[in-house]
Amino acid sequence: MTASEAIKIIKSECYVFNPLNFDRTQLINTALDAAVEALEQLKEIKGIIKDKRYIQEDVLKYKMICEVIEK
Repeated sequence: MTASEAIKIIKSECYVFNPLNFDRTQLINTALDAAVEALEQLKEIKGIIKDKRYIQEDVLKYKMICEVIEK
């Protein structure tokens, strides 16, 4: 499963709403938001690593990955 597929599934099927336990609903949805953000970062990092347009120096790749994580 790719990151894009996982993000699509999480956004379309995993968010919950339980009016009887609102605090737990918020906690679950916050965790899902964090998971989506992490998957989006991983997708962007993989793009940096694989993209041939960038200089193939490890230091430059590392700097770009750090910038993604800082966002």
